[in-house]
Amino acid sequence: MGTSRILTPFSVSQFLGGTIDDVERDSNWYYIAGSDCQTKVNRGPTSLICPKCGNVKATGVAKYRTELSVYDNDDKASFVLLGDAGLELTGRQAQI
Repeated sequence: MGTSRILTPFSVSQFLGGTIDDVERDSNWYYIAGSDCQTKVNRGPTSLICPKCGNVKATGVAKYRTELSVYDNDDKASFVLLGDAGLELTGRQAQI
C-alpha cells in the first residue's frame, strides 16, 4: 500500500511524472474557505466563521479537495490536493 501526504502547489509538479490511476469520486471535491486566509470556514448561525483568523463574517470561496491515486514504475501513492494545488494541476478555479 502507498503512503498519503498533503501536496503543496510546489510538490504537485513533482509527481506529474507518474500516472493518475484513480480519482476518488465518493468524497467532496471541494471545500469552502475564507477569502482572507484560505482556511476552511465553519457555518455560523448567520454567517461563515473562520477558525484561523477569527473573522465572524468571512466571505467563502470554493477550493479544491481532490483525492488521487498515482503510480509510477516503482510505487503507488495516494494524494489529497487542496486549494491552489488543484488549481495548478487543472488550470481552472474550483466552482460550485
